[in-house]
Amino acid sequence: MDPVWIWAIVVALAIFVEFITLDLFCIWIALGGIVGLILCACGVGVEIQLTCSIVLALGCILGLRPFAVKFLFTNSDSNDAEPLISKQTKLLQDCDTDTLGKVKLNGVEWVVFSNEKILTGEKVEVVSIKGNKLEVKRVNNDNKSQNDDTSTQEEVSTQEIAQEKNNN
Repeated sequence: MDPVWIWAIVVALAIFVEFITLDLFCIWIALGGIVGLILCACGVGVEIQLTCSIVLALGCILGLRPFAVKFLFTNSDSNDAEPLISKQTKLLQDCDTDTLGKVKLNGVEWVVFSNEKILTGEKVEVVSIKGNKLEVKRVNNDNKSQNDDTSTQEEVSTQEIAQEKNNN
């Protein structure tokens, strides 16, 4: 097999593994592989190709990866959606432990999940945020909250709920 194809396979596999893991590790191996591919295409010897690729990949892993991780993954637990915690609204689509539902808060539709079965139209409260999904729990109708987001502007009528169901 032609060494150019070997380098191409190394690069493709490293990029594939990086897309799966998103760990910022294999991307540097792919970069070293690209250098090896270029050197191979230029007719440089295999020993020099391997040496340059390994040195570059290790240098990037040890030197650049810590900075890239710090820059790209800083403060990933906090986000702009945190003010939504403890907000209350009505569920637009049923949700339970296996099914994602929907709510509308501040004019934005959110995907929600819950540890209990909650039916469309029931009042829910945002408990936490996991990625781009909100965790909600059922709210008893007895409790009124200052964070209630069911004002007339945000009120979800029975017709809107039915229309949402028909659209899905």
